[in-house]
Amino acid sequence: MEDVKTGEKRILCSEDGIGVKFRRFRFDPKALKFIKESLKRKGDILVYDEIGYLETEGKIAIWEYIEEPAILIVREDLVDVVSCRFDVEIFEVSKENREHLKDIIQKQIEMHQNI
Repeated sequence: MEDVKTGEKRILCSEDGIGVKFRRFRFDPKALKFIKESLKRKGDILVYDEIGYLETEGKIAIWEYIEEPAILIVREDLVDVVSCRFDVEIFEVSKENREHLKDIIQKQIEMHQNI
């Protein structure tokens, strides 16, 4: 994982590493703290890749830090769980649209910022 504002990077989890076991992975406690500290810093836009079971089951408290505009990449099977928390527009990435999706999302963000 990376905090793009600072450039700092951490390894969040591995199947055989140290830390808190969640499902088949072990999550480094220092990396979990790093996520929380990164989320506390305000920026122009939050990009969170990816929201999974760790977040939806409350193992990482992220919801209080998410403000619009934000780009949340979400596991396909958790889209409904996440989208009910926010006024969202959902984009599904496919082979056909992945090259142009960045431009579409950027236009949506610009429209939101001009409101």
